[in-house]
Amino acid sequence: MIDEVMKMKKLYFYSVLLTISMAFLWAGCSEIKENIPVATSSNVHGEGIVKRGAPDHHSVLIKNQKYDMKPCTACHATDYKGGIIGANASCVGCHSQPKGPEACNTCHGSYRNPTIIAPTANGAHNVHLYASVLGKKVNCVECHTVPATYYAAGHIDNPDDPAEIVFGGTLAKKATNGGLIVPVPTYSTANGCANTYCHGTFKNGNLTNTVKWTDKINCGSCHGDPVTGNPLPKLPHIQGAFANNCATCHNTVKYDAATVSWTVDSLHLHIDGKLRSFGTDKDF
Repeated sequence: MIDEVMKMKKLYFYSVLLTISMAFLWAGCSEIKENIPVATSSNVHGEGIVKRGAPDHHSVLIKNQKYDMKPCTACHATDYKGGIIGANASCVGCHSQPKGPEACNTCHGSYRNPTIIAPTANGAHNVHLYASVLGKKVNCVECHTVPATYYAAGHIDNPDDPAEIVFGGTLAKKATNGGLIVPVPTYSTANGCANTYCHGTFKNGNLTNTVKWTDKINCGSCHGDPVTGNPLPKLPHIQGAFANNCATCHNTVKYDAATVSWTVDSLHLHIDGKLRSFGTDKDF
């Protein structure tokens, strides 16, 4: 008797469920519209998304997102190879570095050239990193904190502020004169770099030298006469006409007496934290 009651309850329950389901199905199908307009494009973005210079180019989109690319990975996948959209939407065709669009040269540098990872259009970035005629190339970490990953703290979390000058390397802080001269580097937009080894804070250097970001410097800027460009340091360095020829002692520099000019011919041995004297590098 109890089993029959249970069977009746189950039958009643399923009957009610079926009735409700049919009602919803009928209500949903009763207003089917046949004249639904066909979408003109299946793209989420407009045509300009891949056209350089277009107002809706993806670089503009990412800038408006404060350089946060996480929303992009929802469709393009975390490896940026197309994800749910497919290979035609891959980002790595242009952004071919291992980190794809998150590579350094995407935002500051040239996305076509992975060796250019800093702005080259203005200021001294190009000179410091790629085109110096006075010394070795400068590592980014000398002036900036280099993030380990794209989303590391201090990188894109405050993109409206300019890049901070941190002097995180060793060259700008290089001590000389037996540790008696220890640079304490500073930077300001108004005054530029000051108290850096790189620009004169060393033994026999121009200790009070400051260099603005857009300044063009000569050999005398850091040691010698900034006006004439003569690199001969002041006393107690050896003086005299013969001392104008740096190559007498320092064979990394060539002197042209006819034009009274100096050329650094061994860039990797100049502004490197050492003094090259008579063919030997040493601390000074």
